[in-house]
Parts: sequence; structure tokens; C-alpha cells
Amino acid sequence: MKKIAKISLVLSLCFVFLMGMKMDFYAASASLTGPSTVRAGDTITLNLNISDEGKYGLEGTLNYDSSVVSFSSMSCNVSGWKVENNGNAIIVYDDALSNPINGYTTVLTLKFKVNSGVATGTAVNISVSGIVTTDGSAESNIGTASYSTTVAAPLSGNANLSSLSVSEGKLSPGFSAGTTSYSIGEVDYSVSKLNITYKTEDGKARVSVNGNSLAVGANTVSVVVTAENGATKTYKISVTRKQDPNYVASSNAALGSIAVSNGVISPAFSADKTDYIVYLPYEYVGKEFSVTGTAADAKAAGVTGGVISSLVEGVNTTTVICKAEDGTEKTYKITVVVMPQYNGVVPNIEGVEVTPDDTEMDGTELEPGTEDDSINVSNKGGGNGIIAAITIVVIIILIGALIYVLFFLNKRNFIK
Repeated sequence: MKKIAKISLVLSLCFVFLMGMKMDFYAASASLTGPSTVRAGDTITLNLNISDEGKYGLEGTLNYDSSVVSFSSMSCNVSGWKVENNGNAIIVYDDALSNPINGYTTVLTLKFKVNSGVATGTAVNISVSGIVTTDGSAESNIGTASYSTTVAAPLSGNANLSSLSVSEGKLSPGFSAGTTSYSIGEVDYSVSKLNITYKTEDGKARVSVNGNSLAVGANTVSVVVTAENGATKTYKISVTRKQDPNYVASSNAALGSIAVSNGVISPAFSADKTDYIVYLPYEYVGKEFSVTGTAADAKAAGVTGGVISSLVEGVNTTTVICKAEDGTEKTYKITVVVMPQYNGVVPNIEGVEVTPDDTEMDGTELEPGTEDDSINVSNKGGGNGIIAAITIVVIIILIGALIYVLFFLNKRNFIK
């Protein structure tokens, strides 16, 4: 009995040892994962995933049918690891032996492109065979990681409608899948939205309707068809919604602002003021001047700005006209005065009246008894000087009379 028990114990230990070896053998694994659906021309991104412990590198052989797919690129996903390939042979490793694989790890990303023209249903088979991992001293033979799928039919690019109609009117021209612009003319003010009915040629296409809420006036409603592959086609319907029969158009033709290309308007802008002036130096002669405006009423029919193509010395004029919603117009006048060229003498401005009080001596002294027409002598204060002189004379006469009266009175008193 003791001998049998001993044999049983040895067999049990051997079984556990063998089972342990078997568990270690199957602990490491590899997989190659990617998209389930691919089409001709698609890029396939595959991940090589390794499940292992304490490994610092691996090698394997890349296999694929070059008539079906073309290899594009390969990159390592583990920090600090390097990847090298010689033909289809792949080596990936941690040169510093500092970051081993521990558990499930995506080691490589491989990219392929399905060749153009590959027939629908063609098999796509890509694999990495002979995968061996290592910790620097011991190796694990994992085997092969494979990816397989078939080339799917290309996505439909059909973005055509098979029918299109509007309840509130008749399309003009009549519907045709190849015609994308239509009109239904005018609809009553009571129609605030079009009821559009449509159907696509391809059941996988999607449709969206934009601009279907109608404003008074011209509207464009868009029916956008998006094909399965993303291609789009837009059908447009033009419609004019009539004005509310009880609506009264605005007569506000005032401007909200005025802008000039050069200088500053005077006085400051006010919607009620329609006459302005801008002063510019002589250097603007020959240059263009423009003025624009913004309507105070958003419903205004428009604003027409003014342009002076070539300024001249002196007075230039232009206008800005604002047209109200009901057609009423309001005109704003802009006078542009370009000053004469300065040559050391303050000049008179052509077209602008200058009063004597606005002129001064130019600083040039005259010899007694001489005249010089080229020198502006100011008359400023001339009138006031005459009045002052007369006043002084009158005062002197009054003082003399007063002295005479006092003298006469004193003389009479002396005689008495």
C-alpha cells in the first residue's frame, strides 16, 4: 500500500508539472484586429496585440496579397520600443530593457490600402506569422496573428431625387432628377411654410430641407440629398410670399449715420440735418472723395452714396440719398472745401465769403507812404477805431465846455 501511494504521489506531481508547462505554453497569445468592412480604395488600419509577461521584444513575418492590398506604413505603440523591418521580416524591441510587455498590449499599428478596382467579395487576408517574443534570455513561440475580411460593395453615390412636389404650388419647370432649380411663383401671405414631398432614387440616401419657413418677399427653399458615400445634391425652390394686405410701408428716409472717406463732417451728424461741410487741405486736389450712409430704418429700400472723382481747389459738392420702404427719398448734401495752397500768406478761399473781421496782418511792415497789394492788411477793429476816435473827441469837447462853464461861474462870483 505504501508503494502504491508513493507512485500515486509521483504521478500527481508529474501531472501538476506538465499542466504547469501547458499553462505557461498557452499563456502568451497574439491577435491582429481591424475593421470588419472595407471597400476598394479604403485604408485598413490593423493593430498587432500581444498578451505576454516580461517580454522586451518580438519578431515575425508579415504576409499579404499585394494584388489585393498595398502596404503603407508601420509604427510601434509601446513607449521606448523600436521597430525595424527587412522586407516582410519584422523586429520590435526595447533597446533599453526598461519597459517590458505586461499583459495585453497593442505593440504595432500596420496600415494597408485596398487596391482600386478590387472586385466586391474579394478576400483580404493579412497575417503576422512566426511570432516569437523574448525577455532577453528565454523565448515564447506564439504562432500567427491573422486578419481576414472581404471587400464590400462600394457605397452608393446616388444623390438623386426620384420625385419632388409642393402642395402650395406647381413646380416650374416640371420635375426632373437632373434639374435642380425650380420656382412656384407667388404664394399668399397666409402661407408661412411649404409642404414639400420627395422621394430618393436610392433608399440609403438622406434628405434635409432648409429655409422652409417663408419670410415676406423672395425665399429660396433648399432640398439637400446626401448619398450613402457622402456626395450631396441640392434642389432649390424659389417662392415669393406676398405682403400682408394690411401692412403699411415705412416712410422713414432718414439716415442713421454718414461716413466720409477723408476729413470730418461739420456740424456733428444728426438725422434731421441735411447740410454738412468738410474742410480739406490743398494736398487733396485731384484726389477722390466719397461719402456713404446707413439708413436709420432697417426696412429702407437703400442708400445711394456720393463720389467726387477728382477734388478741385475751392468748393466741391456731393450728396447721399436715402430711400424709404415706401419710396420716399431724403437727400443729404456734403460740401467739400479744399483750401488754397499756402505760400506764407493767409489766402482767401474761393467760393467762401471772408468778412473784414476774419483777416489779419500777415506780419509784413510797410514803409511810410507805400502800398503793397500783395500784402493783406487787416481791417480788424477798423470800425471800432473810428467810433473810439469820435468818442474821444466828444469827451474832449464836453470837458472843455465844462471847464468853460466853471470858469464863467467863478468869474461872475469874483465880480460880485
